[in-house]
Amino acid sequence: MERKLRVKDVMARDVITVKRDVSVGDVIKIMKERDVNALPVVDEEKNLVGIITQRDLMFKTEWFDAFFYSTYDTRGFVNMITRTLSNVAGNIMHQDLVTVGEEETICRAAQLMVEKRKRQLPVVHNKKLVGIVSRKDVTALIIEEC
Repeated sequence: MERKLRVKDVMARDVITVKRDVSVGDVIKIMKERDVNALPVVDEEKNLVGIITQRDLMFKTEWFDAFFYSTYDTRGFVNMITRTLSNVAGNIMHQDLVTVGEEETICRAAQLMVEKRKRQLPVVHNKKLVGIVSRKDVTALIIEEC
């Protein structure tokens, strides 16, 4: 009988996270320095409460507003960028989370990624973040198996 690979077999366990009160500027800095596409947001007990992705940051309307205003008002541009960067993770995070359990199959995780158009899925156990699985993990596994 063929063994089905589980999410726990490929997930990253050492997940970089932030708390709700971390500034957007620091979120951007952490993503860049750690070369990650998403940061789960956790509370003091490591319960998953949200997630922030690079896509969320790229398409914030405040950025577009700031660049629009930069043409007409340099001081307005600086103020808007400063205000956006000082906002906090808790105000911009997604709370409508798509998660997966560590005992789920890799096939189920891949199916969720495709259906929900997610590049990564936080892995939870009793609401606590225990890992993250990404498209890269799933793709690497498929290549290895083929």
